[in-house]
Amino acid sequence: MVGFLGGAVPAVFAMVTLGLFRAHISSARIGRAALQGVAFFVLSYVVYIVLRPMVVLRFDLAGIYLYYLFHDNAFFLVWCLVSYLLLYGTKTVGQPIQLCARAFAYFAGFYTFLALSDMILNYNSLGRYVLFLLPVARISLIFISVAVIVLMARVRHWTRYLLIIVPPMGSAIASFAPFLVVQSRATGAILLSASIFAVSGCVFFLSART
Repeated sequence: MVGFLGGAVPAVFAMVTLGLFRAHISSARIGRAALQGVAFFVLSYVVYIVLRPMVVLRFDLAGIYLYYLFHDNAFFLVWCLVSYLLLYGTKTVGQPIQLCARAFAYFAGFYTFLALSDMILNYNSLGRYVLFLLPVARISLIFISVAVIVLMARVRHWTRYLLIIVPPMGSAIASFAPFLVVQSRATGAILLSASIFAVSGCVFFLSART
């Protein structure tokens, strides 16, 4: 189970790269984007350590939800998405699939090291949610974010910037999974995670191929 936490994102990254991107973009460009994602993760984690004590777990419904929303999803997703857009902008690079490959590599690098940090720094608090549902949620958020980045590059109207709210909305929905786990509704959490994964995966593959 610990292996799934640390290996889920790089495994999906390897499969998607070999299956979709290998013929369209060089390994050097993919590797460079992944390393940039790692570098921005390190910076984000420094900020997270400073902010972490401000969001403590309160044992009421809103407190439980907001705790998991901040610590597991929203903070790192927003940081990753905004840092990518600041670094690369919304302009396409050649074919849309090349943009998709670059964005996917960046997010994969970021989230791979986020998972490794969970394994090392939070080893004593690794439950079933963190070991299984959290990696699934993060892969889903990567799919959604990359699809939004590709769509933003295609839309020429200023309204494309409104699309940036879609990934945070996805993180808000995904954060109901740990909330349901805490409420002893594991089946609901699994079904929710599986549904988000299925929808985000379909959207991602459609954006990569069209």
